Amino acid sequence: MLSLYRYALALGLFGVLLMGGPGTSEVQAGPGKGANKGATTGQNPFVQHVEALHQVRVLLARADHDYKGHRVKAMHHIRTAMHTLQPHHRHPHPPLPKGGNEPQAISDAQLRQAIQQLNVIGTQLNGVSRPAAAKAVGSIRSAITELNVALTIR
Repeated sequence: MLSLYRYALALGLFGVLLMGGPGTSEVQAGPGKGANKGATTGQNPFVQHVEALHQVRVLLARADHDYKGHRVKAMHHIRTAMHTLQPHHRHPHPPLPKGGNEPQAISDAQLRQAIQQLNVIGTQLNGVSRPAAAKAVGSIRSAITELNVALTIR
């Protein structure tokens, strides 16, 4: 029961950060409202998108049921999107965690949460008129497709 509590707490915290917590105004602002503010200062404007994508990858890594490779394929598509947005991105984070004997329902919930978060990130990137954003959205859509297929597997 404690791990379910930790999972819910982690999802809630990530949701707060993704949906408008401190320091996320550029990601949430949309086109013409500061979304490309980093571009004028020489900083990659997609840093926050890449971090959000990394958090989705961590979430998927924790889902431990066998989805016949579709979860892993989705993680690869997310990694591709991250490197499209920030080509020289290096993961300063520890290695991705492995899932731990959780029930199928919990793993499925993690995949559904990942789909929701990817939809938010994809929508934000749709408003950015840069080739890298369009290419990343394609990778995000591929990841969502893989996750939807994964959810049909029992």
